[in-house]
Amino acid sequence: MANFDEQRSKFIDFLKSGDSFSIFYHTDGDGVTSATILSKAINAMGKSVYAYRPTNYEDFENMDLSEFNNNIIICDMFVKEDDLRLFKKFNLCIVDHHELIKPGNVLYINPKMWSDQKYTPCSLLVYELLREYCDDTMWIAAVGIVSDSGGRENPEFIKEAAKRYDVKLKNDVFLYDNDFGCASSTITAMQIHGGRSGLEEALENLLIANSVDELINNPKLKKVRLEIARHFKEITEKFEKEAETSDQLIYFFEIGGQKSRYSTSVATALSHTQKYYDKVIVFIRKIHGDSIRLNMRTNDKRIKLPSIFRQIFQTMEGEGGGHDAAAGCTIRAEDKDRFIEKFKELIHSSIKQQ
Repeated sequence: MANFDEQRSKFIDFLKSGDSFSIFYHTDGDGVTSATILSKAINAMGKSVYAYRPTNYEDFENMDLSEFNNNIIICDMFVKEDDLRLFKKFNLCIVDHHELIKPGNVLYINPKMWSDQKYTPCSLLVYELLREYCDDTMWIAAVGIVSDSGGRENPEFIKEAAKRYDVKLKNDVFLYDNDFGCASSTITAMQIHGGRSGLEEALENLLIANSVDELINNPKLKKVRLEIARHFKEITEKFEKEAETSDQLIYFFEIGGQKSRYSTSVATALSHTQKYYDKVIVFIRKIHGDSIRLNMRTNDKRIKLPSIFRQIFQTMEGEGGGHDAAAGCTIRAEDKDRFIEKFKELIHSSIKQQ
């Protein structure tokens, strides 16, 4: 089994072997901060970043790689083994913290490879791998960690970063209610407001910001954050009134139109509140064609969302993945009721078994 030091050495060798790199990063706060830290480390090595690519799981179906150079690094992205064929002509490295895959000859780094049992967001992983080249990005790693709900399992790191950068922490369990969390909300707001271009702008600002205070007080970013916060409040109030519940445990909420862009971030925010902390939040939105997307959050350690997906998809079409506590899946609209009934059954079964 691989260990951390071995993988760090291989990763640094990979970076030293090339002059320029393309970075693909997941379309969320953890992905953006991971790409930022990695970029700064690459620059500190005297190398350059050729291109950035905000990427989601579905992108691999129709991806054109002709505009990217030969060295590609994928951050914070679960890549299905079948999708690795797209990169067969490239030097590829995947740095991820989702479920393990069998990558063949690809350089693959995942904390589960060395039996890391705690939740390690990709931003923390990249920072620890390259700390000698990017120690001044500790605040960016802290932003990525709380963005991915990782403050609860990595409190020592957040507290160390808070002390180093004079950030005042409060007593919330996810260590989100502070300037690190405000910076995370800023990145999320940019993604909701501008999609991929908003993420690219957030990345550009992270690359030049010297502190968390500088990022959250950037006039344009602050304006977007406050605008999005108003919509957050509206959607949360609508959720409170209209969400359908199963035994006061699972809350289903359908969201449509332009507000569907908020589904992942609002579900995460709700799961951080005391009222819904031990519940299961499910946001349902229509996507392309006759498909729907379900985004889910839970803090109940007895529930493993990807495992539940796998059981359901033995009997119906669909695909999904993510973390035990934060995951999403795509199904046919016609299967929605059947999926929900099976999902409720498996959630209750998971709780009863332990």
